[in-house]
Amino acid sequence: MYRRLVSETLLTKLTFAGLRTSCTVIAILLFAGALAFGQTQASVSGTVTDPSGANVVNATVTALNVDTGATTTAATNESGIYVFGSLLPGKYRFTAEHMGFRQAAISDVEVSVGARLTINLPLELGQTTESIEVQANATALNTSSATIGNVVNGRKLLDLPLTGRSAYNLIATQPGVISGTNYVLNGNTGNSTNFTMDGINAQNNLLTGSFFLYSNVVSVDRAEEFRVVTSPADAEYGRGAGQVQMITRGGSNQFHGSGFFEHRNTDLNANTWINNSLGVDPVTHLPIAGRNILIQNNYGVRFGGPVKKNKTFFNGIWEPYKQRQAGSFTATVYTPSARAGNFRFFPGALNQNAQSANPSVDLSGNPVQPAGATGPLQTVPLFGRDPSRLAADPTGIVAHNLGLMPLPNNFRVGDGLNTAGFTWTRPIPVNFELYEGRIDHQFSERERLTMTLNQQSYHSYNVATPQPYPAVPGQVDPTETTQYSVALTSILKPNLINDLRLGAFRPRTLVLTPFDKNQPGSQGLLPTIGGQPFVLQFASGGVTNPVSGDESNYIAPVYQSGDSVTWIRGRHSFKSGAEVRLISDSGYDAFTVVPRALVSAVLAPVQNITNITGIGSNTTTAQNTLLDLTGSTGTSFQTNNSAGGKNPVFTPGLQRFREWHQNEFSWYFKDDWKVTPSFTLNLGVRYELYMPPTEGQGKMITPLGGGAGAFGISGTSFANAEFNPGVTNGSLVQIANIGASTANPDTQLYDTDRNNFAPAVGFAWSLPWLGKDKTVIRAGYGIGYVRLPIYLTHNNAGLEPGLSETDIFFGQTNLSNLKLPVQPTGVPLSVVPTTGAGSHTQTLFSFNNNLRTPYTQNFNFSIQRQLTGNTSLTLSYVGSKGSKLARSVDVNEVNVFENGLLNAFNIVQAGGTSPLIEQIFNPAKYPAVAAAGTGSNYVRTNGSTFSFIANNSPGGLANYISSTTALTGLAGGLLANAGLPANFVVANPQYLTSYYVGNFGNSSYHSLVVQVDRQLSHGLTLQGSYVWSKLLGDEEGDGSTLQSSFRTLRNFSLDKHLLSYNHTGVMKINGIYELPFGRGKLIGRDANGFLDRVIGGWQMGGIYNYYSGSPWTITAQNTLNNYGLANANEQFTPTALGALPSPGVSKLGSGAVLLTGFTQSNPVGLSTLRTISTGGSPLLVNPGPGQLGTLPLTPLVGPGANTIDVNLIKRVRITERVTLQVGATAQNLTNTPVFNNPTLANSNINSVNFGRITTNGATPRIIVLQGRVIF
Repeated sequence: MYRRLVSETLLTKLTFAGLRTSCTVIAILLFAGALAFGQTQASVSGTVTDPSGANVVNATVTALNVDTGATTTAATNESGIYVFGSLLPGKYRFTAEHMGFRQAAISDVEVSVGARLTINLPLELGQTTESIEVQANATALNTSSATIGNVVNGRKLLDLPLTGRSAYNLIATQPGVISGTNYVLNGNTGNSTNFTMDGINAQNNLLTGSFFLYSNVVSVDRAEEFRVVTSPADAEYGRGAGQVQMITRGGSNQFHGSGFFEHRNTDLNANTWINNSLGVDPVTHLPIAGRNILIQNNYGVRFGGPVKKNKTFFNGIWEPYKQRQAGSFTATVYTPSARAGNFRFFPGALNQNAQSANPSVDLSGNPVQPAGATGPLQTVPLFGRDPSRLAADPTGIVAHNLGLMPLPNNFRVGDGLNTAGFTWTRPIPVNFELYEGRIDHQFSERERLTMTLNQQSYHSYNVATPQPYPAVPGQVDPTETTQYSVALTSILKPNLINDLRLGAFRPRTLVLTPFDKNQPGSQGLLPTIGGQPFVLQFASGGVTNPVSGDESNYIAPVYQSGDSVTWIRGRHSFKSGAEVRLISDSGYDAFTVVPRALVSAVLAPVQNITNITGIGSNTTTAQNTLLDLTGSTGTSFQTNNSAGGKNPVFTPGLQRFREWHQNEFSWYFKDDWKVTPSFTLNLGVRYELYMPPTEGQGKMITPLGGGAGAFGISGTSFANAEFNPGVTNGSLVQIANIGASTANPDTQLYDTDRNNFAPAVGFAWSLPWLGKDKTVIRAGYGIGYVRLPIYLTHNNAGLEPGLSETDIFFGQTNLSNLKLPVQPTGVPLSVVPTTGAGSHTQTLFSFNNNLRTPYTQNFNFSIQRQLTGNTSLTLSYVGSKGSKLARSVDVNEVNVFENGLLNAFNIVQAGGTSPLIEQIFNPAKYPAVAAAGTGSNYVRTNGSTFSFIANNSPGGLANYISSTTALTGLAGGLLANAGLPANFVVANPQYLTSYYVGNFGNSSYHSLVVQVDRQLSHGLTLQGSYVWSKLLGDEEGDGSTLQSSFRTLRNFSLDKHLLSYNHTGVMKINGIYELPFGRGKLIGRDANGFLDRVIGGWQMGGIYNYYSGSPWTITAQNTLNNYGLANANEQFTPTALGALPSPGVSKLGSGAVLLTGFTQSNPVGLSTLRTISTGGSPLLVNPGPGQLGTLPLTPLVGPGANTIDVNLIKRVRITERVTLQVGATAQNLTNTPVFNNPTLANSNINSVNFGRITTNGATPRIIVLQGRVIF
């Protein structure tokens, strides 16, 4: 009966309450907020009641910030409800008073970032001068919101074990978060997580992945706390499916600060298990793979306090760090004799280095006659033999490059006699510096202003393009970031609050090449011809080129402004706001704008080397050495760019500059309806508008017709263009400039998606049974839209062929007659033919004209129970569904079915003669084919086509037929000469690849979560969780270009699988424990001052993580189409002839493997194809030609992870106000090896290293020493 009355009461209130004001509320709030911001401030509400439980109207409620002394007041309305809609995070004391009642107070309430707390204040009869203290609920059960998330507070930021001081590392301690190159929140990719600092964007908007975070360092002293929202059900949350909301530290009424220092060095750290497994060098007795040098010092000062007490406060931080890392690097160089033009070899034997099974040198480089040699060491001059290359390069350019190349010191690489290694310790210095200031000013109880400014600089060396040799400068990558914010909170009326926020985030990166004029040591690094600098690239003989790299520069600012309005009316807390983000990226690159001259024999083959007596298999090395020493340049190439506009031309030396804009707008309206004091209903809707990108320089290009142009002559869609050889439902692709300052100013990359409405609904119900406010049930649903990275546009519409071309010049034979710069030969935006020059070589990019904004639906249900006064238990179901996820796929899938090429392939492979192959490789037209007798025999025996036959690759052969210049000199010439249509093999024969961006992706995630939280009590705070989950999808979707082709366009559903960041079981525990030693503690309760300083102040922190393994895909030969590399393609699996064994790591003497007990064989004698057998029976075989393997994607799970991080801290009070803190942190304390899955290459059944694990999944033990002075 009681249960039914509760339901009826709720239904009545839901139906009738507040209807009188609905229209007024909506009319005001639709336009009240000009703009809105990320939710970082907190909301506290509750009900004030008298002893009978009746609501008290017009009671005064005061919120006092204990640290700053700032007060905010509110009055209860006719429903007895008060709301503080915008409180700064911190520790508060709340009081309620009314005439005729004692004052009620509740102290030490922690109000965290983004919190929505319910604090009910009961009044007792008495004088207002009297007061009663209400017991605080330490567990702070969430009784106001259905959103699932957790806060990492300042104590955890400073006291949990971390190496590197990055607050981001603690994101991974929260349930539902998987860390990798990015953070995955409840199955949603890192691209869909919105990072903010003080409500302002804090992530790079050009690139995705880990670059999100590296653009903005957030140290543990910079952040006061942060909230990780893993399942939002609130219209205020937007721009993604998850949130990480951080706030900076502020000042208080007392001066506080600290100076800190952290030191890490190589000697304190362990080596990786895989490195140790390689053993010790028998000559040097040193580890073959030792620890890389890494010395890191982090230090800084944080200081804050009052400018005027209770009024104005400041806080500032200065934090640099210096890292000196060095890694062993081996370059391949010429030996002294080779530099002089003298080639050494042993007759009848292949030159091999000292590490080979049959070496030609010892470890010191002394010649050693190998087994099988037919004579002693020979030293022969290379000059004077080839009429085209009689002497060393006369220009001095080669001599200059050889002068940069040191002499060898490592004879384990190269051939030992003519090429060898130069091993050196290459420095990788990193210098970082951070400045930040924050000012808080309380104009009055009704108005508060906060201002922050953060400046960061990050300078690295030898990261992007590292030095090959000590004499050559490395590439420098200075990066700077500026972030600022201004926030104004105004209480216009007791029930009307306005929050205004403005801010900007401006990351900038410059990449300087070794030969940049601003680089020390760069003068004279590049040779010049006629005043034109160029890069000389040696032949493919194995020596390391001295100079490489290209310059780039970009700035990707976000300017953000927002406003929101909160209006309290009855039991309703209405809030509305909007937000504008002006996002742009301006930058340039100079990729191969500086010409390259390639040493090769393309025009004049090397002569008279093969007739050297006994040289045998060493011929190629000798020929390449002669080519390099004489500077025989067969080709030169250069990228020529166009400035765009209405009449574009190619200009040598012009950098490729783009100015992208991709603006966003969002608006929301919500109502937190406190239906009863114990039941809150969250209702809301959000609207987001992501404008299609534009380009400010008139350089945005796309195929005319947009996505329809991706298919070229074959058609305009997948339905009418794919796998129809000879059918021409389309037309030749025409690339065009679009947007402002072009002939097509009104054309966009894709249509604007204007219907991105996102409902959010949820409830929180504090059950009346089993103790008041002891059990809460919550459920919620919300939609989050996911923005596309600007780099997707930069790559697709900025690198599109049309305004850039790589021009190749054939003609010079040596550096003496090199002609530079390489002049452009084409015309911008010209049509690429289906056959001939320019065809089948470039990549086309296009967008679906109706591209929609990807979105994720989040849903959750949880029960939270207070177990004790400071401990709570939460049981949750959390799910998500990703829909219309963006994916870029290649529409040029090779066709071998409808055109008969698969049948022809099978005939040729079986030794027969195929009429179709005879038509294409016609002996009457091609003398080389006639020499083989038949076209079919030519395909079987020719070096360029034999591997396709031997490796079951009809797709590879089809792609060769479609695109090669062999025999005809024209790309596509084989088909044209055979009278076959240009689209006989691929849909768009103008291009080698045609990427098409559409809403192809989907994902689903389901999980059960158990979480225990213990607030600090008796010196212990603890959080523990276990998540059991399953994540399915068709693509990882976590890159900046989103490129991932389907296994086959014939069946999209074949790609559904467990995604790589699926971990079925994950356990996480983190906690801090103050050891019970010292005055007032269990041991040493009455210790005097000296003894207390010795035994007291000890604290331990710990982080434990257990992850079950991630899914593993076993791959095989690509027997269907030509996507990717034949022996390392993640999409193609073998055929299984039996049940797979359970994987498990087995440690071998020199590594580890994931599968054991199998053998590899080559049963049919084909090139590299192998069969995996167990117990003598075949288990995994390569599919037959034109077939997909039966083994699904991700059928097995790789090794799991089990690590513990621990720190030990000792605090000693020096004076009343000064404390010294020292400590040490051990990451992976037990040095437990954590293994990754086998690499992509080692996952292929045809690899000799199949199943071998070669990379570590976590760092070995790292020990960091730390110190801090707190004042």
